[in-house]
Amino acid sequence: MRTSAAMVLSACALLAPHAFAQGGQPTSPGVAADLPPNLGGGAVARVPFDLGTRLDEIRKANGVPAISAVMIDRDGVMARGVAGFRRMNGTAPVTLDDKWHLGSCTKAITGTLCALLVADEPPALRWDSTIGDVFNPARDAKAKITNNWRLVTLRQLTTCTGNVPYDLGEYGGRPLWANLWEKARHGTPPLEQRGYLFGELVRSNIGTPSTSFQYANASVALAGHMAETAAGVPFEELLQKRLFEPLGITTAGFGAPGTVTEDDGPEDQPWGHTASGVPVRPGINADNPASIAPAGTVHMSIEDWGRFARLHLIGAEISLPQSIDPASEQTAPEWDPRATLGLDAADFAVLHGQTSFRNDYAAGWIIANRPAWAKGGQPGATGRCLTHVGSNTMWTAAVWIAPEIGRAFMAVVNTGANAGGDAREQAIQAMIELDRQWRGLPPLKK
Repeated sequence: MRTSAAMVLSACALLAPHAFAQGGQPTSPGVAADLPPNLGGGAVARVPFDLGTRLDEIRKANGVPAISAVMIDRDGVMARGVAGFRRMNGTAPVTLDDKWHLGSCTKAITGTLCALLVADEPPALRWDSTIGDVFNPARDAKAKITNNWRLVTLRQLTTCTGNVPYDLGEYGGRPLWANLWEKARHGTPPLEQRGYLFGELVRSNIGTPSTSFQYANASVALAGHMAETAAGVPFEELLQKRLFEPLGITTAGFGAPGTVTEDDGPEDQPWGHTASGVPVRPGINADNPASIAPAGTVHMSIEDWGRFARLHLIGAEISLPQSIDPASEQTAPEWDPRATLGLDAADFAVLHGQTSFRNDYAAGWIIANRPAWAKGGQPGATGRCLTHVGSNTMWTAAVWIAPEIGRAFMAVVNTGANAGGDAREQAIQAMIELDRQWRGLPPLKK
């Protein structure tokens, strides 16, 4: 079944020390929301506004275990908060340091890693590097790669335009998904799991790679496998070294967060919950197998996710004048290249660029216009946003980056129930309304 990106949609320590400071106390919940956290930036330490009271109202209204949210600009955290408990009916409250599963919001992280490898001197990869280029030298005579698979490029893998299959259940007459789970349960190393996925997929031919879109976890999983193969370093280690550590992200990991235990002791991180509300203890059954890790198994704290989103907010801002009105006299805002890990406007134009006018999916980002709240004041402004939703069926996460107004909004809920998605969207809406209040803008029409 072919899907559109619209259907899929149902931050850095190198800058000012206060940008993502952990110290200090958030603004009291009783402080009026018309007191923004130092919107002008500068030398005064920013004290993020505490969203906890509003998030707790949303949590209770929707009956979800816990929720976390953050709003950022290019200087760092403007507002943040958590509310609830690490598992339904539990007693351990969530904290700002807790880790949350990002689901398919991982796809943009993998796309960014690939961009870093492309930007290397010399480059470890090119956007037009094909599966044939990267994997053929390492294959033996028995590991045949069928013809059209040889043509699929890194760019097509990150944008889901290479005709990679969506369904991994029965593939080529083989129980692929069941076999991937079996390898995960037997402790097969993640790199070997992805190698097995690759070897099974390329045995059966696909249609000619094109700009048609088919959302597929396997597509981005193969992009991650291409990156780790070209770099000679396993994906998980490569991501920590090239992306997380330079951004100052210290809480990132893979799979469901928390210590795997067999007893009934208190949980040390939030647990995911099924659609029926059953808490799922951390372990092999709490997330998808590592074979598709590049497509959706990353976890981290809400503020660390803000660090990653800030990278793309700045990236979208520096490439924005070209995307809005090339004929105008607008100039790209100044930025420290260290804040974007050396990626420049041209790199972000690829990461945030659509592959055709018929497709609204970029490298892990859905491109959407929201003129009601995200439209800036420059000529040609449209309210262009970068967004994505993620869920492994036990968590739900969403991010909205609105470069024309210089804001990003993220929210995560630790349940796969429909109520989790409702709570997540209400949290994002609450942050948008708070930001509008701070900027003296009228409330959005209902």
